[in-house]
Amino acid sequence: MIEDIREGVFIKSFMEWNIDDLRWSQRYVGLEAYEIKQGELGSPVLFPVFEANTGQIYNSIVAVDNNLSFYAGMCGKGEPSQGVPVWMGGPDLRLRGLSLKKLGD
Repeated sequence: MIEDIREGVFIKSFMEWNIDDLRWSQRYVGLEAYEIKQGELGSPVLFPVFEANTGQIYNSIVAVDNNLSFYAGMCGKGEPSQGVPVWMGGPDLRLRGLSLKKLGD
């Protein structure tokens, strides 16, 4: 899925994700991420962030991997914290046209 990408970022895992109650506005912060240069994975990228709405994300999908992977996680809301066990995951996606920034920008 990355062999023809000239420049990009592969986000392998996330340390933070936020989705509003309407499931429209979304924010993701990468935990393990790497540069893509000329179709090859390169140097690590420190905490890339992308924010978009659901429509922007769906409209930016240009490829979907055939492999599925799922893992257990926790979703927490409110004060005091109210954690709920959840399953997360799915196929790798190739997105085009979304802007990334660094955590803290």
